[in-house]
Amino acid sequence: MRAVYHPEFKATFDVAIRHYQEIGLPLTDRFKAEVKAGVKVVLSGIVNHAPGPHGFRCFRCKKFPYLVYYEWTEATVLFLAVLYVGRAPGLLSETLARYRDER
Repeated sequence: MRAVYHPEFKATFDVAIRHYQEIGLPLTDRFKAEVKAGVKVVLSGIVNHAPGPHGFRCFRCKKFPYLVYYEWTEATVLFLAVLYVGRAPGLLSETLARYRDER
């Protein structure tokens, strides 16, 4: 399975990393490792999450309140965003709607 990263994925991941950098480096490293582990789980194909009401699948980080949104096709996994769980639903819809408009 091939991973493709949408520009919104990097942008939202960078925002989350900056948040944890303000708290401390060890926490930042653990957050990065958990998101990378989540990406590996998704790419393994072992877990195939059901699409949410917005139409995208997501992996919930176990120790951090973040979701990794992705879209699954036969040959690729398109990783869309890393978003805080408590983020307002409207903001999530707007972020993902921008992606849908680009397709």
